[in-house]
Amino acid sequence: MDEQVQSDLAKEVQSPFHKQMLQDCKALVACSRRKMEDYYATWDKNDDIYNAILKSNKEDKAANERGEPERMVVPISYAQIQTFVAFCFSLFMQRDRFFELEGFTPEDDRPAKVGEALLARDLSKNIFEAKLAQFLLDIARFGVGVLKTTWSVEKQMVRKTVTKPGVTFLGVQLTADSTEEVTEWDTAFEGNRIVNVSPYRFFPDTRLPLTRFQEGEFCASEEVYSMSQLKQWEAEGVVAGVNFIRAMDREVNTSRGNKWDDSMEVGGILTPGAGVKGDGQSKKNVIITEVQRTIVPSQYMVDDEPLGPEEHPIKYVIWIANDNRVIKCEPMNYLHNEYTYSVAQFVYDNNKLMSNGLSDIMDQLQSVISWFINSRITNVRKVIGDKLVVNTSMVNMNDLKERRPVIRLTGAATGEIDRYIKQLNLQDVTTTHITDVKYLNDMLQMVTGINDSLLGTVRPGKRSATENRNTTSGAAARLRTLATIIFRSALEPCGRQMLSNLRDGLDGETYVKLLGQEANLVPEFVKVDKSALVGHYDFEVFDGTLPTERFYTAQALEELLTGILSNPQAAAVLGMDPKKLMMEALQLRGVRNPERFLLDPMQQQMMMQNAQPNTANGAVAGGTTATGPTGPNPGVPGTNGQPVLPVSAGLLTAGGTGGNGNGFPQRV
Repeated sequence: MDEQVQSDLAKEVQSPFHKQMLQDCKALVACSRRKMEDYYATWDKNDDIYNAILKSNKEDKAANERGEPERMVVPISYAQIQTFVAFCFSLFMQRDRFFELEGFTPEDDRPAKVGEALLARDLSKNIFEAKLAQFLLDIARFGVGVLKTTWSVEKQMVRKTVTKPGVTFLGVQLTADSTEEVTEWDTAFEGNRIVNVSPYRFFPDTRLPLTRFQEGEFCASEEVYSMSQLKQWEAEGVVAGVNFIRAMDREVNTSRGNKWDDSMEVGGILTPGAGVKGDGQSKKNVIITEVQRTIVPSQYMVDDEPLGPEEHPIKYVIWIANDNRVIKCEPMNYLHNEYTYSVAQFVYDNNKLMSNGLSDIMDQLQSVISWFINSRITNVRKVIGDKLVVNTSMVNMNDLKERRPVIRLTGAATGEIDRYIKQLNLQDVTTTHITDVKYLNDMLQMVTGINDSLLGTVRPGKRSATENRNTTSGAAARLRTLATIIFRSALEPCGRQMLSNLRDGLDGETYVKLLGQEANLVPEFVKVDKSALVGHYDFEVFDGTLPTERFYTAQALEELLTGILSNPQAAAVLGMDPKKLMMEALQLRGVRNPERFLLDPMQQQMMMQNAQPNTANGAVAGGTTATGPTGPNPGVPGTNGQPVLPVSAGLLTAGGTGGNGNGFPQRV
């Protein structure tokens, strides 16, 4: 942050620049907040259905007291959403590296692998698997998921041993060198920081659809920080004026919706003693509204001087604390020149501000299914209850009220008992509800595309392997399309921002693990800095192949390889290399770097020779010598002049022909 701006924000009395910046940023966020609030009620409902939350009524409370089941939400939404998350997660994480880079030339292969390894290091540091699952869960529940990527430099106190030189005089050392332990700040980590942003706390420029949020004038989000954290950042020069932040009151907080209220109760902002209107240590938490906006620096004056010399728009980041004070204002200075958010929707729709999520699509059908099940429970509860018609003058009513096993009649009761007490015959009209629920569930799976094949259940009846494969591929086609768009619209831009940050901000050296390459098949740890990232490379095209489809492809290659090995002439006729077929099949099976199992040419030659039987006269017992042409590694002669290729010999090398008259060996 510029020293002049920092000094201005540190003043207790807000300057004209401070007031103007605060007013402009709050107006932009308020415009977005008013539009985003329209989605909160729907999101609350989707979240309750996902978590199977249903408010109890009087009947539910009475049933609970009697030990009977209450109304419930059938957790179909939970099953469908979890299946969607699991499908996308397995599709994205099937590779060794989440982000894969490809060099344009052979010289660019090394920088590409270094960049790939640094991205993997940052993802591991951020526990990206958990953040990815949360990101996909938000997309399915609310229709939108948001990630935020920033550059982070973490410091820590370390002890170092330094050597102090001894006293010297005229080149003669009088005292010996001594060592001393000192404690100083050192860099613990330099890299990208990835956080999930709740859709409730995300405020894009709503004048454009969410698919074009990067083109908007601003983009904002909110987060809760402790006062001690802000104090630490103030000491480091990141923020200013922390002591003059006023606590928020409930009137300001109500505009943030129910979800903010829930989080604040947990975080302690609105709880008694947390300092809603207090001072000092009682102000434990502060809501920071981070506004990333495009401004022209020359249009803002700080102490009668422009904020910056630029006459064109520049992206700035502004922090507003508790809606009443600006504590940070500085250029973003990211080389990618984008807002640091990555946004994906369940359905990519450029004609809407925000599209529906999976929960919205299945809401009506699931509500009907839950109603059918609950009505069935209610009706059965009534049917199995005692519905009696009683002549109170002839029956002891206390026996009925207390549910005694013996019901006593009065002395005046004579004749048939049905004349004094009889149970009503009630008809159960909900017997077909379970069938209706099954039909509705099939319809719901047809609508969402998440059917039994993806849920891991197999329908009854015989089904061939080919039919099962086609069914699974067809069921996954719709979800694979959604997953591909999510990756290209949010996750790949996130990776590009991370790579840009590494190229610009990685000042120190760090160790990374490079996976085996053709020149070096063994993984190695190397020390790199940002100079090792210089090169021409780009992200590889996202591979949407399912793991099951890879196995099917590997199976087809294995069958082809088996056919070629059984008839070696086919390899020459077809022009196919059996070794390459085997390597590709192993890679599709998930075997990493299968080249490490290969023999060098000398070892292969020795094994081929050892695998052939040694004969003095060039023929095996009962056979004649082969008459065909020979090469550097001739075939083993066998019966009827046909060479024998032992099974243990493996694949033939070039030139290894035996005598069958046509230059090709045979195996019998």
